[in-house]
Amino acid sequence: MRSQPQSRRYGKRSIGAAPAALLVAALAAAGLLGGGVTSHPPLHALAQAGDQLAQAESEEANGDKADTDKANGEDKKRADREEEEDGAEAEEQTAQPQQPVKPFALPAQRAEVSEALEDFKRYRKRGTWERAFKALEQLADPANTGLLQRPDGFYVPPSAMMRHLLADLPPEGKDAYRLFHDAAARALLAEAEASPPGSPEEAERLTRLLDRYFVTAPAAAAADRLGDAAFEQGDLERAAELWQQVLTQHPDSQLARVRLLVKAATALARLGRWSEFDEVQRQVRQRHAGESVRVAGQDVPALDYLDRLAAQRTDQADPQGPRAPYDLTLPEAAEPVWQFRFLTQADAQALTNMGANWGWGMRFPVVEMVPPVVVDERRVYINLLGYHLALDRATGKLLWRSQRFHDLVQKLQQSQMHQPEQYQLVDGGDRLWSVYRDVNVLGQPGQPFRLSCWEKASGKEIWHSQAVAELANWSLMGRPLVLGDRIVTTGVKTEQPTELHALALRADDGRLLWTTHLGTYQADPSQAWYQRGSHPYVLAHHRRVYVETGAGAVIELDSGTGRIHWALSYESEVPNTSSWWGWWGGPSSGQTLVTSAPPIVWGGRLYFKGMRSQRLYAIDLGQPRVLWKRPVNKSSMLVGMDEQCLYLGGEDLTAIDVATQRLVWAARLPRGTSWVQPLLTANRLYQFTSRGIFELDKRTGDKVRLFRGGDLDSLGGAMYVQGGLLLTVSNLAITAYRLDATGAADLPQAAALPQGHSPADSPPGLPAVPAPQQQR
Repeated sequence: MRSQPQSRRYGKRSIGAAPAALLVAALAAAGLLGGGVTSHPPLHALAQAGDQLAQAESEEANGDKADTDKANGEDKKRADREEEEDGAEAEEQTAQPQQPVKPFALPAQRAEVSEALEDFKRYRKRGTWERAFKALEQLADPANTGLLQRPDGFYVPPSAMMRHLLADLPPEGKDAYRLFHDAAARALLAEAEASPPGSPEEAERLTRLLDRYFVTAPAAAAADRLGDAAFEQGDLERAAELWQQVLTQHPDSQLARVRLLVKAATALARLGRWSEFDEVQRQVRQRHAGESVRVAGQDVPALDYLDRLAAQRTDQADPQGPRAPYDLTLPEAAEPVWQFRFLTQADAQALTNMGANWGWGMRFPVVEMVPPVVVDERRVYINLLGYHLALDRATGKLLWRSQRFHDLVQKLQQSQMHQPEQYQLVDGGDRLWSVYRDVNVLGQPGQPFRLSCWEKASGKEIWHSQAVAELANWSLMGRPLVLGDRIVTTGVKTEQPTELHALALRADDGRLLWTTHLGTYQADPSQAWYQRGSHPYVLAHHRRVYVETGAGAVIELDSGTGRIHWALSYESEVPNTSSWWGWWGGPSSGQTLVTSAPPIVWGGRLYFKGMRSQRLYAIDLGQPRVLWKRPVNKSSMLVGMDEQCLYLGGEDLTAIDVATQRLVWAARLPRGTSWVQPLLTANRLYQFTSRGIFELDKRTGDKVRLFRGGDLDSLGGAMYVQGGLLLTVSNLAITAYRLDATGAADLPQAAALPQGHSPADSPPGLPAVPAPQQQR
């Protein structure tokens, strides 16, 4: 509303300047004003003056009302326009096509945090910076434990989302943010500098500064210090990420750019991320040629230092996955050296009949299950649905067993709820780590799976998770990962069977070190006993742990703290647990195989294919970002890879070009068990089927040879090579064959069953990282 004209007050009435002037004129015309009063004015003159005054006041009031209405109308239009914009945004969000139900829901954020994020986006769009930054403060609350989705589809913690939003501000927004928050950031940096160097207090304050004030000048110094600390602790990914953040997000930082580039290049070289290293080296050559950095107390030309790093490059970057350096020479004779049968053909037929009786022709997964096996230089170890056995590798003689397994088939026939995919066995040096259900409650629904530690030599159980107070109400699942003095695994609480967690345990006694909630299965895995249920894989790479849920999500965590760095939902089907009708007869029925295999890390990239997904994914771990995804058969499983191709098994064996994602070849082999595990070597691909072992040329997919062997009544399975022996493990037996001299060397156990371990974090001989620039 416009300001009112200046007025004079008479009692309670206020007369504006214009009506007052008219009154004066009227009175003067009536002889009431002027050079003295000579006579009383006539009454009609006073009435005329009053009429003019009333008319003037009315016109003034009408004018003020019009101005007020106009101003109010403009305010209302502005408010309506803003409300319309907000409504349009809400309608646009509502108008998005309904997303399909995801089989795995990542941890959701509190409603008020999501609302604050929407407020920030709205105020940012209008340039109302103070309100935008106030809304953003909601994300800094430590109580926020859920994840938020970035525009690229990745889910991150609120602190990471806050950094992303600040980095994405336009220049005027960043200037406004620094104006509001530079002082607080400098104060927090001063507190960190006053803390003991390397102390938890210093790290906490620097991290808080980086999370809350990411685009301020002090944040660059905080990122550099945290990068130095991460490098010293061996967290090379974190160090490289922090130094690269300073370079990209703080180009006007006072820190020496060449020093940051050299430090980032050192971390990237040790990680084997050579393409990123090449980019850093190019920047140093173009912009900092002739400059030096201080390394180990000496000034060294930056380019010379990077050349020394580049000289450590090898063609074998991140050799992660089922691969071997040479090919097998399969035996000529089909006669095995020894064979140990844990199920007779009659037992297998009895289990098949059980499925027929329960489900009108159904064959339960337990009929085709290939038990997990570990092979070392002396023994072969088996986890046979909770019965643990050790065989002499040379002779196949039974050395020890946890219990007699003569009643196994009888126990299996008492119930159909067995979940054979949850049984695991992992080599731990002089120990074994297994996941199993107590055989005394083998068929009872709802019974938990325990993690157990065993002595290899004697078969003595050292401890199991149900005897550890902190783990008594947990059902552990997935293949446990041995990381030095700790075990990283996944599990659910018995009263919350759909809530998946990652857990880190002390290896010597099972004590819980940390636990992290990963999300929620939309279908209870324990109810999918008539088909293979979803189960997660845990993979370690340097100081990162990757959990592939097997049901639509992959998650990166810090191996030391369990903190989630990011998560990605991928396309996958929700398993049907409402009834068993439709999963007829297993692989022999013509229905789709349900296979699974762990992810592969190679050259700084994560490759994975979910259990019920029809997409193969490649993720750049340095960003992170989805490099590509391509359609594949739902029955496909990752077998391994080399520099040229990714190899997939399942209903077909296929080779996919890594660079172009095009299909190179495909080969159809006889169907068998969904637990099949093909073996990849330098030039060959082997698959153990119900007709024998097929040997294929991995460049063309052509069949080289078919070795029949001595286990033709089985459904096929996995292969191991150790001590000059080829061992095949099927749903019925373990069979050993003698290899000739050219194929007698040991294959890494990962060649047949990927362990999820990475090679050493850095090759020997890499130069030291430049010392921190700051003086403490």
